[in-house]
Amino acid sequence: MPMESGAWIKSEILVSLYDQTSMGGEQFRKLQVKLRALKHATAGKLTSIVVTSPLMGEGKTACATNLALALSFEPTRRVLLMDCDVRKPKIHTYLHRSPSKGLLDMLAGRSALEDAIVAMPGGNLDVMALPYSVGANGGRPHGLQIEKLKDLLKLLGPKYEFIICDAPPVLPTADASGLVDICDGAIMVVRSGVTPRPAAAKALAAIDKNKLIGFLLNGVPETRMGRYYYKYYTEVDKHK
Repeated sequence: MPMESGAWIKSEILVSLYDQTSMGGEQFRKLQVKLRALKHATAGKLTSIVVTSPLMGEGKTACATNLALALSFEPTRRVLLMDCDVRKPKIHTYLHRSPSKGLLDMLAGRSALEDAIVAMPGGNLDVMALPYSVGANGGRPHGLQIEKLKDLLKLLGPKYEFIICDAPPVLPTADASGLVDICDGAIMVVRSGVTPRPAAAKALAAIDKNKLIGFLLNGVPETRMGRYYYKYYTEVDKHK
């Protein structure tokens, strides 16, 4: 199906694209390997994955985008990155041009599927973003139509190996927990030195824990990452 072609902006945030040999780039590569192993272990039942966080400002969109990029480098596999944060969408800010149609147009029946998807360079990653302004006077809806999104995910599931959904944060909105309910798994992003532990605990209690794949620790300084690596390899050596 013909789709609009897109391009990424040049940004140091997109480590999976522009800085693959960095510590951050390596972590997203490792994460995509683990997700593919988990998909295999569940007999292919892990397709739609929600990326969320307890609060705003913890880097969930950057993590979702980098994860989708890392997953898309596998030949012959297709990945969809979907912006589901209708109140504060951000994925379009990583694109050279904001699309004219997106997720809300699909849910409202105002767009064909091929018109709501942007094909990114490389051919393996598609993006369903949210245009910069939606509705009259740029107004935005207060939440997602979860049941319609559930139907859309069922339609898209056979077309993609993974669908990465950038969700709103858990605590300020109800959409995130609803998304977790209709998706196959969830990743909770917490920011090093920023996310309060009580907020992380409260967010965890607000979602279906059976869907939680794990926590993603974001914003760790590379100096600290080096110490984590040293400790990891030391523990590995002890067991050899």
